Amino acid sequence: MARALDHNVSGLRARLALAAISAFSINAAGVGLAFLAQLLAARLLGAENYGIYAYVIAWITVLGLLATLGFEPAILRFAAVYQSSGDLGRLQGAVRYAESRVLATGVAIAFAGILVAVLLSFRGSQDPALLHSFMIGAAAVPCLALLRVRSSVLRAFGRIAFSLLPDKAAREGTIIVVLGLLGVAFSAPLSAPSATTAFLIGALVGLGLAARWIRQTRPEGLDAVAAQTDERSLWLRTALPLLLVIGSQFVMTRVDVLLLGWLVDTTSAGIFNVASLLAQLVVFPLMAIHALFHPTIATLHHQKEHDRLQELTTTTALWSLLAGFALCVPLFVLGGQILALFGPEFAMGTPVLRILLTAHVAASAAGSIVALITMTGNERLASVMMTVVLAIKIVAGLVFIPRFGLLGAAIVDAASIVAWNLAFGYAAWSRLRLIPSILGVFLGKAKLPRASMD
Repeated sequence: MARALDHNVSGLRARLALAAISAFSINAAGVGLAFLAQLLAARLLGAENYGIYAYVIAWITVLGLLATLGFEPAILRFAAVYQSSGDLGRLQGAVRYAESRVLATGVAIAFAGILVAVLLSFRGSQDPALLHSFMIGAAAVPCLALLRVRSSVLRAFGRIAFSLLPDKAAREGTIIVVLGLLGVAFSAPLSAPSATTAFLIGALVGLGLAARWIRQTRPEGLDAVAAQTDERSLWLRTALPLLLVIGSQFVMTRVDVLLLGWLVDTTSAGIFNVASLLAQLVVFPLMAIHALFHPTIATLHHQKEHDRLQELTTTTALWSLLAGFALCVPLFVLGGQILALFGPEFAMGTPVLRILLTAHVAASAAGSIVALITMTGNERLASVMMTVVLAIKIVAGLVFIPRFGLLGAAIVDAASIVAWNLAFGYAAWSRLRLIPSILGVFLGKAKLPRASMD
C-alpha cells in the first residue's frame, strides 16, 4: 500500500512538474509582454499621463474582480469535483450560471461607473483626462470579469496553457500593438484616454479567444447534457466568501496605487505601480504553480488523500521559493537601471522595489497557501482573515502614505504580505494539519496529528 501511494505521488508530481514548466513558460512570456506594455505606455505617455493611466487601470481591475462575484475560484473548485465524479449536468449548469451572473454584474458596475464619471464631469471637479479615461475603462469591467471566469473554466477542463494565453499573452500583446500603432500615428505624446482604449481592446480580444477555446476544449458529451442548476444556492454561498478572499488579496496589491493617487498624486501612483509590477516578477513562478495546483488541491481533499496533498504542498513551496529567489537577485541589484528605462522619474521607485522584493520572496516560501484554505471548504475563514488584513492595511496606508509617500506605501505593502501569509499558514495547520510552506521540507517526515479531511 505504501509503495502504491509513493508511486501515485511520484506520478502526480511528475505530471505536475511538466504542467508547471508549461505554465511557467507562458507566465514568463505573459510577464514579459506586460512589462513591455507598461514600458511602452510609460515612454509614450510620460510620467504624468502614465500615472493617470495606472490609477484608472487599478480601479478598473479591482471593479472587474468584484464583478466576478467570487466565481473565478469557485467554478474551478466545483468543476474539478464534478469532472472527477462524471457529473456533466451540474458541470454544465455551474459554468452557465457563473457566466450569466458575472456578465450581468459587470455590465451593471460599468454603467454605474460611467454614470459617476459623467456626474463628476458636469461638476468639473476632476481632471478631464482622468474622467475620460475612467469612462473608457469602465466598459472593460464586464470583459475582464468574464475573462477571469472563462480562464478558470479552461483550467478546470485541464487546459492550463489555454487558460493562461488569453489574459497573459493575447490581452497584453494587443495592448502593445495598439499602443505601437497609436505611437506611430501621432507624433505628440499619447493621452491617458488613448492608452485606456488600448486596454479595452486588449480585454475584448482576450475574452473572444477564451470563449473560442472553451468551445473547442470542453469535455466530450458536455453539450449533449441538460444543465442542472439545483445547487445554484450552494454555488453562490461558496462564491461570495471566495470573492472576499480573492478580492481582498487582489485589492491589497492595488490599494497602494489607489491611495497614492488619492492622497498624494497620480504621478506617485504611476511610479509605485511600475515598481510593484517589477517586484511581482518574483512571485510569478508561484502564480504559475497556482494555475495547475488549485484543482489538484480540491480533488485530493475531496478524495481524502492527506499524505499526497502534504507532499505536493511541500514540493510546490520549494519550487516557488527557488525560482523566486533566482529572479529576486538580479532585480535587487539592477532595479534602479531597469526603472530608469521607463523614464528618469521612475528611478525614484528603487527603494520601493527592494522593499517589495524582500516581502515577495517571503511569500514565495509560503507556497500555495491561500489555495489550501479556499479549495478545502474553509473559504469563510479565509474571507474573514483577508478582510481583516486588508482593513488594517488601508488604515495603515491612510496613516503612513500622506506622511512618507512612496516609502510609506512600500512598507505598508510589505508588512501586509507577511501578515496574511502568517495568518493563512496558521489556519492551514490548525484546520488541515498541513504544513503549507518550505517548513514541510524539515517537518514533513514527522508524525503529525491529522485533522479531519471531511
